[in-house]
Amino acid sequence: MQLEFQELALIAEQMEQGVVVCSNDGTIEFVNPYAARYFAFHLNELVGKKVNDLSPDFKFNPEKMTDSKAVLKGISIRNKFGDTVYFNAVLVKAVSGERVIVMIEDITQEILGQNGLIEKINVIEKLTKSRYMRDGLLTKAIQEILLESANVLKVERVNAWKADKDFTMIECIGNYTRSTNTFNDKLILLRKDMPAYFRLLATQEIIATNYALEDTRTEELVEPYLERYGITSMIDVPIRIEGEMIGVVCFEHVGAPRKWDLTERKFGMFIAQLISLALESHEKQRNRQRLELVLREKETLLKELGRNY
Repeated sequence: MQLEFQELALIAEQMEQGVVVCSNDGTIEFVNPYAARYFAFHLNELVGKKVNDLSPDFKFNPEKMTDSKAVLKGISIRNKFGDTVYFNAVLVKAVSGERVIVMIEDITQEILGQNGLIEKINVIEKLTKSRYMRDGLLTKAIQEILLESANVLKVERVNAWKADKDFTMIECIGNYTRSTNTFNDKLILLRKDMPAYFRLLATQEIIATNYALEDTRTEELVEPYLERYGITSMIDVPIRIEGEMIGVVCFEHVGAPRKWDLTERKFGMFIAQLISLALESHEKQRNRQRLELVLREKETLLKELGRNY
């Protein structure tokens, strides 16, 4: 029997899958390196613990297993660093019947992706019902959009830019920094300083780069902008009204380079459309105000003319 256990341990140590072996009373006797890394513990910190102590979801009694195999799905556990990880567990009784082998399948990214998608949907619903959007309050609407976007994407900075009529420059109309919870809108980028980047804005649907400091598409931004703010990864989405490029919204990540997934890119494109609607709503509000002013002036003029005749 000892030979059987040693052979299992040698095999499990080479596997790129979590393996935990426990006795029939649930005491952990062996953990392979993959499982230890997954739970963020040292091997000797796990051996001797009860397997059920790893997670409140991880409830089973090996002594009461009626079948030789059992499957537990969607187990969550906080690792040593406090991060929540998710896994499925396949429990298999050893041939001897003295131990249970637990095979761990990591599903953390799958669960986080589902949770992240739900979070993005909730933010989209919230922003589409914004009273600032409805009332044409551009500054408030832009600030709300930037703040919610930064929080749901967990990026350091989100900013919106508006192009001038001749597209010679883009001016920041809102810039949110997540770490300081502050807004700023005093930046201008000139086309003459970065012509290739401006051409991309005019022709591309989205510019997403995981390595912004090394990407040839964003090399003009490195010295004047990216290095200045420590930006390593970014998504830039042109803002268009009736097909015309009138600005851009930028999602900027600092720290280790980040790989953007499809839902993040799609979310960025939705935010660009939302800012477009905010700009249109603001302009319509201004036009209504101008019309109301003209109508009031007309009424005043008619009253004055009436008094003169």
